Amino acid sequence: MKHRFAILGLCLSLMVPAVCSAEPNFDVNAYVYYLQNKNNDDYRIGAIETLTKSSPRLSTDDVKAILKAFNQDDKREKAALILYPYVINKGNWFKIESCFTSQSSWRNLQASIDALPQGE
Repeated sequence: MKHRFAILGLCLSLMVPAVCSAEPNFDVNAYVYYLQNKNNDDYRIGAIETLTKSSPRLSTDDVKAILKAFNQDDKREKAALILYPYVINKGNWFKIESCFTSQSSWRNLQASIDALPQGE
């Protein structure tokens, strides 16, 4: 019977796409909802800049969820570059590529990240 509940829990967790933040007090789902209610991507960039003033610890999954709130690749690229220094699992950064509609935006972002001072 215990196994049945474990399997049920696994199935339920697969059905509900929740994002778990690396920052314990940061509700990424609520933040994405907040961003989606901003009028445009420029306002969203401003909100991202405000968020980073608190030096949050973000996972690549957090960043991916946040980037999906943007409508344009150039703004998505700018937001990703702002958020990159706060990502704690940079080894998973490759997951971000799927947020971009054009390969050139992804390549531009990667070049911008490569140009950041070491330690970022």
